[in-house]
Amino acid sequence: MSSDSSTSSSRTDIFKEKTFCVVVGASRGIGKSIAVDFASKFEEHSFLLLLARDENKLDEVKSEIRSVSPWVTVVCRYFDQSNLDSTVFNSLFSNVLKQEKVNVAGFTQAMIVHNAGTIGDPTKYARELTDVDKVKHCYDMNVTGMVLLNGAFLQEFTREVVKSRVVINLSGGGALTPYPSWSLYCSAKAARYMFFRVLAVEEPDIRVLNYDPGLVLTDMMRQAGETKDPDFRAYCEELIGGKAISTDSTVNKLIEILQKNGFETGAQVNYDEPL
Repeated sequence: MSSDSSTSSSRTDIFKEKTFCVVVGASRGIGKSIAVDFASKFEEHSFLLLLARDENKLDEVKSEIRSVSPWVTVVCRYFDQSNLDSTVFNSLFSNVLKQEKVNVAGFTQAMIVHNAGTIGDPTKYARELTDVDKVKHCYDMNVTGMVLLNGAFLQEFTREVVKSRVVINLSGGGALTPYPSWSLYCSAKAARYMFFRVLAVEEPDIRVLNYDPGLVLTDMMRQAGETKDPDFRAYCEELIGGKAISTDSTVNKLIEILQKNGFETGAQVNYDEPL
């Protein structure tokens, strides 16, 4: 794992701060595990804002967190990252802070975890992608909506208000490796990866992490098994059949990375890299 040796020795466990944390795509899969497992690590009176489209599942996650980590405040909001309505992005955080009577200055750290996304259409090769709505939706969800939400977050939680800011992008092998019939997914992941690399250069005071969670058994992986490419489909089926890791396993590794806090800001860190 890359390390910024000039300052890593002076950095502390990211969870040892009173944190306002936003988890996008928190209703299931990796996002759910992040919400539940992060809550158990955060300092007392930290705040978790969970965003997703499935409100019923969000409420279940909220109840689970409250039962095991009652010292953390949990609030859920419906959020569709593919809906590019500027009023939603511009008012989301200010509305939550106002409705919950929360003062940003009461936190020493603000964190956002970008986990929401879609695989696109794995049943087609690149030459067959001609459906305007499907292509647009994939990039709206994975890239454009994420960029707008990230900007809204950083506008609300400025360096003048909170001393520490952390931005985590759930990346993946597809950001760097081409997978047949996954052209939309891989290109979207590549765009996100480079976006956060640029953010890290522009904002050196922000801890930016591109985290590759590895091959995790999720609904998205099951959908990946629909890939048109026969060899890649066989590989996905093998993973689904037992070789994929659990969401808790990959989130535990992410927690270890954040606790050690020695990663190079903006770098991609993979699940199977030694700490």
